[in-house]
Amino acid sequence: MRKVFSFLICTILLFVLLNLVNAVLMDDRIYSKNSEFYDNNNQDEYDVLFFGSSHITRSVIPMELWKEYGITSYNLGNLGQLIPVNYWVLKDALNRVKPKVVVIDVYPLSMNEKTNVGSFFGIMHETFDVMPFSITKMQALSDLLDFDDAIQYIFPLEYFHINWENFHSFYSDATSRKSISKGGQLYVSDGTETIVTLNNPFYNSNETYYEEETTAKVYLRKIIELCNDNGVDILLLNTPYDEDVEDVKWNNSAQLIADEYNVNYLNCCKMDSPVNFRVDYYDGGKHVNPSGARSITKIIGKYLREKYNLKSEHSNEIVNRWNYYYEEYLGQKVLDLKRQTQMESYFILLKDSDYDILIDFNSKDILNEELTIELLKNLKIETDKLVPESWILIKAGERAEIYKHEELDNKEISTVLGNMYVDKGDDSISILFDDRVIYSDEQYSDIPDGVLRILVLDSKTHDLLDQCSICYENELKNEVVR
Repeated sequence: MRKVFSFLICTILLFVLLNLVNAVLMDDRIYSKNSEFYDNNNQDEYDVLFFGSSHITRSVIPMELWKEYGITSYNLGNLGQLIPVNYWVLKDALNRVKPKVVVIDVYPLSMNEKTNVGSFFGIMHETFDVMPFSITKMQALSDLLDFDDAIQYIFPLEYFHINWENFHSFYSDATSRKSISKGGQLYVSDGTETIVTLNNPFYNSNETYYEEETTAKVYLRKIIELCNDNGVDILLLNTPYDEDVEDVKWNNSAQLIADEYNVNYLNCCKMDSPVNFRVDYYDGGKHVNPSGARSITKIIGKYLREKYNLKSEHSNEIVNRWNYYYEEYLGQKVLDLKRQTQMESYFILLKDSDYDILIDFNSKDILNEELTIELLKNLKIETDKLVPESWILIKAGERAEIYKHEELDNKEISTVLGNMYVDKGDDSISILFDDRVIYSDEQYSDIPDGVLRILVLDSKTHDLLDQCSICYENELKNEVVR
């Protein structure tokens, strides 16, 4: 008996030691997305938790929910994360925190596989390596994987050494920096993404659905029952994307499950223009870019407020902490903006309530390209009213005004951005708001044809965040120049 006891103690100690070594030696990027959730087990911290695939990680921005609605949340979704994995991540999360609402991405209900471990092995490691050891974690790996695969997630150290080259390449592409957006992963362009225009993207047929039972459906029911057992409200969600006819049938079948359990299902693909189909998509229409994500986040925030009576009632400690988080997030957004080198991606990031924008517009030749027109319209600019030598003023990405130069130059006028005065000389300019100089250039001259000059301001303080020019002619066409 003593030998058996000693063996068990040694086994436990060895297990703990291996996990400690893994924690010390694993690449820091493993903790890039969900580590903050596991580091903070304050049960009152989160109003909402999100689970799902890339559809939800790309579409829901927790920090924007905080700013607009005072909702605290964490996005525990991940790229290629299937519904059975969501079940186990949720089960583990509910052992740590008690949210008011859980939101589950229903894509894809057609799957009979439990994981995407073959094509998303790096992401699976991101999901489970950061999850602290627990009985639930062991149950999850036992359920989702066979023994040979599961052991790599229990003791990943050997796996990292054997597969480091492939893992490093995949993981570097998937996640390149620590997330400060509470698990949301905005699809910020690296210069290679192209805006995709969707024409009549949704197949509006409420009658067709699949009754076929799948593994995904089984686990979606388990998720609903788990939430019910824990006294947590649940919302099923389908974010807007370029559905095909088969997708429609599977997404409609989620409504049958919602009706079965009397829970809410927000199918954004049944909504009238939830996003701007002309400019809000990258990746062939499967994923929204930041402009689309902000629109979807607002839809979800409003829905959560109305259907679940979520109110922005938090302790001063939580409010102060989340306001600090938001300042960090805003700083990252500005860095993302400054990294852009192409007109398309720059204008996508300008659709943001944190920015006030001034555009010095000089040539209607810029409006010869349809995409440029759509990007300007996305910022609420009435392009048919644009004339050469104009100032375009945009308030928080939602309201825009147009003034001829002579209406603003060397005079004070009340605008959508406040009391504005443009002190303009032959080669210099100073721009003032409420008698405060926010921009000055002693070598400013009238811009040449085919160029936009842009100033981006903090919408609260009017501090200058970025300035650039966008060229529409010669070898610099559509490039952001600083």
